[in-house]
Amino acid sequence: MNTLLYEVKIKLDSLGGLGTITIGTMPETPDAVGTLYEYGGQAPERAFGVVGVKYEKPAFQLVFRGAPNDYKGPRDKCELAWRFLMGVLPGPLGAGIVTEYLEIDPQQSPFPTEPADGNKRIKIGCNFYAMKVPSL
Repeated sequence: MNTLLYEVKIKLDSLGGLGTITIGTMPETPDAVGTLYEYGGQAPERAFGVVGVKYEKPAFQLVFRGAPNDYKGPRDKCELAWRFLMGVLPGPLGAGIVTEYLEIDPQQSPFPTEPADGNKRIKIGCNFYAMKVPSL
């Protein structure tokens, strides 16, 4: 079972100051919200003597949306989350998560993911690759 997004959400919630974070779908309300999406990662790593996958290498995107015409709010939240996740050390994520993560590797600094929507809300996001022991 791939619980990457749920585990990363718990970790981000433990930081505080990021507001509501959803998984998989960005709701229409509230205006200011963050959403975690998964996308194609890298091939899993196998090892001699290990049945199945030794390490998973999933990828995910974190996107923050702000109030109408607010660039700074979602940009600041994305930067805070980006730096926080970049600082994850090998081992369990903490916050009650026992899955061992070897790394959460940012792919680029926060950037606008698309033009403002019809309500003039701006979305700022960042992408990550992770390497982890399969979740139980």
